Amino acid sequence: YKLLISGIIPRPIPFVSTISEEGIVNLVPFSWFNMVTSCPPIISFAYNHSAPGHFKDTIANLKTAKDSL
Repeated sequence: YKLLISGIIPRPIPFVSTISEEGIVNLVPFSWFNMVTSCPPIISFAYNHSAPGHFKDTIANLKTAKDSL
């Protein structure tokens, strides 16, 4: 166990910020992410559904947003 966690601690945590259609700001940490490319700088992150057929706020906001950074 100690050998395994020594390679992944400390784990960097990115924060993802979104705004809902109603203008509500949402800022959440994601512990599961990967760097896709450095030029242009792109990262990907993984999410879970909050319940079958329902998305958490971050994903719901990204799906309805016209653009994102």
